[in-house]
Amino acid sequence: MSRIALPITVLGAFVGVLLQAAPVEAANVRSWVASFGSGATCSRLTPCADFNTAYAQTVAGGVINCVDSGEYGSVLINHALTIDCTGTLGGATGTAININAGPNDDIVLRGLVLHGSQIFFQAGRSLTVNKVFIDNFPLNGILFNPSGNADLFVSDSIITNTGANNSNLAGIYIQPAGTAVVRAVISGTHMDNNSVGLWLNTFGTSAGGGITASLVDSSVSGNRIGGIVAGSAAAVALLIMDRTTVSMNGLTSGDFGVYAAGANSLITLSNSLLQGNFSAVLATGGGQVLSYKDNVINLNIPDGTPVPAVGAASNPAGLN
Repeated sequence: MSRIALPITVLGAFVGVLLQAAPVEAANVRSWVASFGSGATCSRLTPCADFNTAYAQTVAGGVINCVDSGEYGSVLINHALTIDCTGTLGGATGTAININAGPNDDIVLRGLVLHGSQIFFQAGRSLTVNKVFIDNFPLNGILFNPSGNADLFVSDSIITNTGANNSNLAGIYIQPAGTAVVRAVISGTHMDNNSVGLWLNTFGTSAGGGITASLVDSSVSGNRIGGIVAGSAAAVALLIMDRTTVSMNGLTSGDFGVYAAGANSLITLSNSLLQGNFSAVLATGGGQVLSYKDNVINLNIPDGTPVPAVGAASNPAGLN
C-alpha cells in the first residue's frame, strides 16, 4: 500500500481554506458599547458602537454593558441575555428591543432610556425590566405577546406618552397568544400619560391560557383614555392591585380608572387610591372589580362605589 504525502504548501493552503470557511462565533461573556465605539471587538478597551454588533459578539447568557450614554440602535434577541446600562442610561431607537428567544431563555433589561421606541417580547421564559425609561412612542411601550408560557417582571420603571389616543394601546400591554400563560409582577412603576396605562388582554387567548398579574406600589395616572383594563373571553385576566395610585385618568364620559371587561376578568383592590378619574370603577360583560375595603375612592365622575367586597372583607367608615 502506498502512502500519499500531501506537500506542505498544499496542506497549508488547505488548512487556510478551512480556517477561512469556519464561521465566526460570539466570543464575549461581557461586551461593551460606547458613543465613541467602533469595530466588532466590543471589549471594555475597544467597545463597539451599537447593541446589534455587541449582541453578535456575546455568548448566550452573556451581558452587554454601556460605557456611557448614547444611542445604540435596535437589536433582535434570540437567546438569554442581559443588557445593563445602569449609571449611564444608554439608549436605543425604533422597535428598540425585539425578543424572540427560546423557552428556557431569560432576558434582563436594566438602566435603559428608550425615547421614541419600545420593548417587544414574542418568546422566551422571562423578561425582567428594571429602571427603564420609555417615552414618546406611538404604539405600546412594552408589548408582551408571548407564544408560550412566560413571566414578566417590571420594577422601578417609567412608561409615559405612548399609544397616541388609541384605546387598544398602552404603556404596558400584555396579550398571550394561543394557550400561553403569563405571570406578571409590576412594582414601583409609573404608567402615566399614555393612552391606557396597563392592558391585560386575553380576548384572543384560548381557554387554558391567560394572565395572572400583580401591581404593587405603582402609579397609573393621567392616562388619556383609561388607567387599567383587564379584558377576557375564554381565558382568565386577573389583576391583584395593592398600594397603587390610579388618578386623573380619562378625559370624557365613558373613560375609566379601573375596568374589568368580560366574564373571566377580575381586578382586586387593596390599600389603593382611586381619585379624580372618569368612572373610577367599571365592570361589564360579567367582569368583576372587588375590594378588600381598605381603599380610598372619591372625587371621581362617578365613583362607582360601593365596590363589592372580596369574601367577608369589612367596610370601615370612609373606605371602599
